[in-house]
Amino acid sequence: MQNVLVTQQGSKGGDRLVNIVVSIVIGVLLMGSAPFWWHPMLKAVGQEPEIPSIEGGCGDGYTLFAQNKWSPAGASIRARPDVGAKKVGSLGGNEPLVVDGWVTGSVPYPNNPAPYDSNIWFHMKNGAGYVSFGGVRAQPTVFDPSSRDKTAQIPAPTPPACKGTIK
Repeated sequence: MQNVLVTQQGSKGGDRLVNIVVSIVIGVLLMGSAPFWWHPMLKAVGQEPEIPSIEGGCGDGYTLFAQNKWSPAGASIRARPDVGAKKVGSLGGNEPLVVDGWVTGSVPYPNNPAPYDSNIWFHMKNGAGYVSFGGVRAQPTVFDPSSRDKTAQIPAPTPPACKGTIK
């Protein structure tokens, strides 16, 4: 009788070992691809998985402000430097944003007066996306409900050292 009990106990220990090995194998297989929680985790830390980062740029970055001069005030945040790219967020008028470089892309406002008809897009340092040149200013601005005042705004700087390329 004792031999039978020992065999049964040994069998339980063997089952545990098999369960541990199977769990490890499944864990290793899931590490080979993006698991189901990957995309929600990236969103939780402010990084959309479809938003490419930039190579180059200026590490510390600098602060710009969403335009507040004309209606609609603010700026759209896009997944890529393209007016047709997915809109992943927005900024209110005069809301500050830190950018760590700029790239060229599509021209979102071809009918705007120069320089706001630019194909330059700023990459947000927090990885949230790209904002068009026409959507930001170097300093906060005063809203003009008449949309007639074409002065008193400073364009966002585009230092050559901060030019990047999409990874």
